[in-house]
Amino acid sequence: MQFQALADSRVAMSIVTLNKVNQEAADRVETFLKKRPVAFIGAGMSLPKYPLWEDLIDQLAAKLGIARTTGPDLLEQAELFFAGSKDAYQNELESAFGNLPDDCRIGLKEMVKLSFASFITTNYDYSISRAYQETQLTRDEIEHHRYPDVEPVDCQHENRVFFLHGAANDEGRIDNLDHFVLHRSAYLKAYFSDKGEGHAKLSSFFYNLFGMYDVLFVGFGFSKEEPLAEVLQIANRSRGKKFARMMLRPMSISREEIEHYQQHYGIEVVPYDPLDDSHRGLDDLFVHLREKRIGRPRFTSSLAEMNRKVTNLDQ
Repeated sequence: MQFQALADSRVAMSIVTLNKVNQEAADRVETFLKKRPVAFIGAGMSLPKYPLWEDLIDQLAAKLGIARTTGPDLLEQAELFFAGSKDAYQNELESAFGNLPDDCRIGLKEMVKLSFASFITTNYDYSISRAYQETQLTRDEIEHHRYPDVEPVDCQHENRVFFLHGAANDEGRIDNLDHFVLHRSAYLKAYFSDKGEGHAKLSSFFYNLFGMYDVLFVGFGFSKEEPLAEVLQIANRSRGKKFARMMLRPMSISREEIEHYQQHYGIEVVPYDPLDDSHRGLDDLFVHLREKRIGRPRFTSSLAEMNRKVTNLDQ
């Protein structure tokens, strides 16, 4: 884990100095954190320990001995894995995602110490849970919500991680392959009410989420063909109270893309400088925010001596 060792050493040695682009991005995120948003974590924040989705499909094809199609439809490719040998497919997924990783990127370690309401992800791995270990929380103290047992109202509680596309259980097993949303038939059941047992659970979750919480997207991108994009557009048109949405994206993003995210999805795009192929700049940004101690409120000794128990800082 040379990448992680280098990242950790930077934190230990000195305060991180940001360039102009990343300082501006950090300032905007700092202001956004005052809203106590939900963090939406994408596959980019699981690197380098876990692959991006396309690389995952390539790895599964090699291990299962099933030819990789040349088309871009990753869901259809995963459906071939599912149809070819359910047991082998499940075993490979459990082998890849069933255990808590031994490490995770420094950006995640710093994010879980910031003032996010909770964390949601369409990833399958437990990198976020591993990051929580840095805060001295054990896996048992972190509440995991796995599809289909997800409700957006639970996002208001701390130390919650929502695996919207499913995850292995605490024993490292997958209870139901249709609840591990990677192959096409599972995807259709999760998002479309006329396709089966999922009853559009995830479409409803996303719609309610965007109508109830401010959301920060990190390490995330999506195409206009995804159901999430359609739900975001509907929520953008119909929402009453204007909950904010922000997304960190590499500075190579075009002005046209930024305007598209804002107009169609109500997402404010904040460009950052990756600095290198590992996107070290994104890690540095969150290290910087933690150095400014923009974290969850802590009681002082004088507050701790009060007779009345304080359960809500707004009281």
